[in-house]
Amino acid sequence: MEDVRRNGKQEIIFSNSNNANGSTVFTILDANGTIVKKVDVSTRSSEFDIIPWPDGDDSPHILLTEENRIRIVDMQGDTVVQLDAPGCRSFGKVEAVPVILEKDKPASLAVRKILHPDLAVLYVYDANGTLVFQHTEVTEGSLQPALAAVPADETGVERLLVGHSVDVGARVVEYSIAR
Repeated sequence: MEDVRRNGKQEIIFSNSNNANGSTVFTILDANGTIVKKVDVSTRSSEFDIIPWPDGDDSPHILLTEENRIRIVDMQGDTVVQLDAPGCRSFGKVEAVPVILEKDKPASLAVRKILHPDLAVLYVYDANGTLVFQHTEVTEGSLQPALAAVPADETGVERLLVGHSVDVGARVVEYSIAR
């Protein structure tokens, strides 16, 4: 759900999930279930996320994962940016979050892509869309994307948290640009 029409009300966004023809249709419904918009995107991506990046003005965009790249399109279906994503695939769950990793700098983008039930990749891009960090995680147990940016404290820097299950417990890993 996202306020796609920028009218203060959230709409429901879903895709047809049958993209064998190389096209994915996103349908946007209002609170009454009325179709208010359809967006046709040329992609085989089977998963997506809605993010307010890269513009920094909270405009919603659709993030799609494709073969070795991540593509971000606007709500008209036009490509805003394409990001290099080595090893990325069109299938598997995805979650993305903008995160401020440096004080007084534009937000970076963190993307967690599930490639297999026990394999995930974390991609981090700077505000210019350059891949600055990539980490493959082998985990145990059920893998639901768990990615969060904890709001900035007095340092002006947000904390990027990645979580997943391990054996019978859970693990949360914090990432930062501190070396």
